[in-house]
Amino acid sequence: MLGIAGAAAAAPLATPAIAQGLQLLRLEAEWPEETPVTGNLAARLAERIAATSGGRLTVEIVPPSAPAGGASSGAFERAASGQIDACLGAPGAWAAQIPAMAVFGPVPCGLTPREVEAWIHGGDGQLIWDQVAMEAGIKPVLLGDTVTGLAGWFRRVPATAEDLSGLRMRVSGLGVPVLTALGGRPVDLAPEEIAGALRGERIDASESLGIAYDRTLGLTNSGATGLTPALFAPSGAVALAFNLRWWDGLPAETRAMVETCALAENDWLAARVLDSWSRGFARASGEGTRFADVAQPLWSAVAEASDAVLADLAAEDRFTAYAVDAFRQFRQDVGGWTLISEGAYSEARARALDLDS
Repeated sequence: MLGIAGAAAAAPLATPAIAQGLQLLRLEAEWPEETPVTGNLAARLAERIAATSGGRLTVEIVPPSAPAGGASSGAFERAASGQIDACLGAPGAWAAQIPAMAVFGPVPCGLTPREVEAWIHGGDGQLIWDQVAMEAGIKPVLLGDTVTGLAGWFRRVPATAEDLSGLRMRVSGLGVPVLTALGGRPVDLAPEEIAGALRGERIDASESLGIAYDRTLGLTNSGATGLTPALFAPSGAVALAFNLRWWDGLPAETRAMVETCALAENDWLAARVLDSWSRGFARASGEGTRFADVAQPLWSAVAEASDAVLADLAAEDRFTAYAVDAFRQFRQDVGGWTLISEGAYSEARARALDLDS
């Protein structure tokens, strides 16, 4: 049922390496250090844990085993089997091993970053996450979000759902089955290949990786138009996946300390992303990059396709059905308040102060 549950169950017992009261955490990130914004997360977390623990818990950063852009680095599997103690990555990419992980990653027409945090920390999201990950021998801990804010980059701006038919788009996660359901053609490309593919007309569109990162990659001057707001990936959670046996072998106070450090990094990443993405948007706008709104017919089509994909996902197994049902219920409960609070405020402020979008 769960892709690596058997391997996790058969793996050697993973417990914290302890010597004279000192403990070691072997952590592998799924992306290299040079990745904008998230590349230094592992190093930041290591420094914070060392300082907070007074040196009693040391983090050894294991180099990533896959090139930049590789969605299947194998770090998650190594964490589950006990070859490493934890990996840092994107929960949406772990859905290949645990289908229910998909709802904790980007979901088309899904939760915003603040809603994800509310579900995990305020609602029952963490409990559900723990339960679905337990079968694979994993303890998940949220570390932040890298929300893109854009629907993506399009060589021709689509106006209707029919315009997505045959569209060759670099997309990931649940965006793949949603685009396929709408007649599109998902394309898998490494980040550094996207701009050239857009210019060379080998693809018609690409999801955004965050506008500051997009600008570094050359997407903002590729001739494509940036569509806003986010459609296929309204949030992009970053998380730690601990080997469950290793995690359970820690003293309770050490587990609490690690969770506190993760919360602090969550706050830092939220601030860093907002600052970087807003500056990236301002610079791209000043450089003549075109932006346009997602047409309402596209929203309706993607929402319908996304619900169908979630229904198919729920049919995978009872754990996935449990997670999908909880996700849908929380989205229903929180969506109205988000609309009349943050959404309405942002729109009213923009009108009052003439904030140019």
